[in-house]
Amino acid sequence: MQKLELNSTCKCKIFNNIEFEGISYYILLDSSGNKHLLENKYFTNYNHQIGKTYNFRIDKINCKGKYFFEPEHPNYKIGKNYDFYFVEKRIEISKKKKIRELIICSDNKGVEIEVSFANNYFNSEFLPKQKISAKVIRIKKGVLIIEFHENKTTF
Repeated sequence: MQKLELNSTCKCKIFNNIEFEGISYYILLDSSGNKHLLENKYFTNYNHQIGKTYNFRIDKINCKGKYFFEPEHPNYKIGKNYDFYFVEKRIEISKKKKIRELIICSDNKGVEIEVSFANNYFNSEFLPKQKISAKVIRIKKGVLIIEFHENKTTF
């Protein structure tokens, strides 16, 4: 039996997929037999399959003891360096009027991904197809949070 702790990784089986009040969730089954819900709209490009087991990081535990899981990204690992290519900046405003600043980049395979900067480079000017060498320091709801230094950025 594995103890679920903040930032620890655990294996969970995707037991089923359900829809509740218009939101689609995976039902996760941990090694202790406990079930958890994970909203799956953020992870559609992860190609998860019902009945398979995947690694999940415990991203948050709230004051009521609810666990929030972040599935392991299929292509990127926390703490590793990667090259990205700038595509565009995007600002999204949620229903709760929360502003979300994102950079859309492509990877070496041409796949577009959303990234957010840990060290506030959002206001920097980027050129189309500019190469950004960066370290993935966190992944939250499928968005890579990256950190880079200007001297590592090339054109």
